[in-house]
Amino acid sequence: MLNISVGITYGAYPPKIAKSLKQPLSVGQKLFDRFHNDLYPDSRDYKDKYILPTAKAQGYIHQGLGARISSKNPEKDIRTLGNSTMQFWSILTLLAIVKVKKRIKEAGLEKDIFIYSTIHDSITAYIKEDIEVIKWYNENLVNCMLQDFLIDQKVKLQANLDIGYIYSECTELPNNCSIELIQQTLDQLKST
Repeated sequence: MLNISVGITYGAYPPKIAKSLKQPLSVGQKLFDRFHNDLYPDSRDYKDKYILPTAKAQGYIHQGLGARISSKNPEKDIRTLGNSTMQFWSILTLLAIVKVKKRIKEAGLEKDIFIYSTIHDSITAYIKEDIEVIKWYNENLVNCMLQDFLIDQKVKLQANLDIGYIYSECTELPNNCSIELIQQTLDQLKST
């Protein structure tokens, strides 16, 4: 079955949504419209007002780092064109992971920090509940993620560390925050 949120985000249209849910087309249309019009109107605008006209005019869409994806039929290829421009930048996350894993090894923290997942711009890791280790990870991960990867990079990257005992209930730590704030945050997370 299609994960509706993920499916709609990556281009599932009402017929596929309805079919996946075994519901009438009107239900698929309603979910599609609510997602794009109420929850994330900018996502739809990005495809309709930038991706489609640009691909029609140029015959391709720029992905980043000089890469491009060509299309002879942008209307038919809109899902691929849109997804490729958004997902392409996950390469920066992978570059940051390589760099921070090297730092983890050099610091001898392989048993204390274990990176086990990445989704686009998100890195998920197990971190030993040790204030010094959490502080080290916050400083090093953010530093690795904030690096400019392009010459004369105009848009600066942003990154923050979220911590929590379960993925759905995390709290954001400020960059380079104090040990006291990390302890306070852990205490608050334990009490909820």
